[in-house]
Formats: sequence, structure tokens, C-alpha cells
Amino acid sequence: MDLELATATPTSPVAVTVKARRHTIVQDKPEASGGKDTGPMASELLLAGLLACQNSTFVKVAAKRRVEARVVSLEGELGFLDGDIAAIRVRFRLAAPASVADDALATLLRLTDKSCTISKVLKVPVEGTYTRV
Repeated sequence: MDLELATATPTSPVAVTVKARRHTIVQDKPEASGGKDTGPMASELLLAGLLACQNSTFVKVAAKRRVEARVVSLEGELGFLDGDIAAIRVRFRLAAPASVADDALATLLRLTDKSCTISKVLKVPVEGTYTRV
């Protein structure tokens, strides 16, 4: 099994500094939620990861299927109900010649969601463990 690793160090009750490879990411809550707004919220980082994954996966799927289409931009939205994520939406702005049918683009989106690693993990339970210190 290949592993990708990250470590998080709390900097406040609602913020952490995350290190992944040689990158550092600050996660924090807005001031209205008790944070200092020094970085995106965890849900926003999740959404950013999903958009990045959807983009790169779309490129691979389109190339494999030999469909001339490219992503111009993506917009993501998490919908919350009673504090839980109830809906996830990704809106693609695509550029494609008129010869590429709408159903071909819809197929690319369906295959993108099916193949995107982050889309898949959103359907997998998280296994939590702890070490007492």
C-alpha cells in the first residue's frame, strides 16, 4: 500500500498547522467561529482538494477517451444541514468544440467523479486510532 502522510500541530483550540511533504498549511476558523482566520477552515481545504482532484482526473479521463475538452474553471460548494455536510456540488466550466456532444461531456463528468480519489474517499469511513501521551 502506498502512503501519503501529514502531521497536524494544534495552534489553538480551532486551528492547526499541517505539514505534508515539504508544504505547510494553516487551517483555522473565521473570527465569528472563535478562530483568527489565518487559513481556510477544514471543510474549505476538503473542498479545495476535491476541486483539484476533479480537475486533474477530468484531464486524464478526457485524454483517455480522446475527447477534446478542457476545464476552464471549477466552482465547489458544500451544503450544510444541522452542521453536517448534506450536499457537495462541483460546477465545471468546460471548453469544447461544437462537435463534442453534451452527452459526451456528461459522461466525462460522471467518469471523473467515479475516478477522483477525493470523491472516492468521501464515501469511505474514517478509521480513527489514538496513542495516549
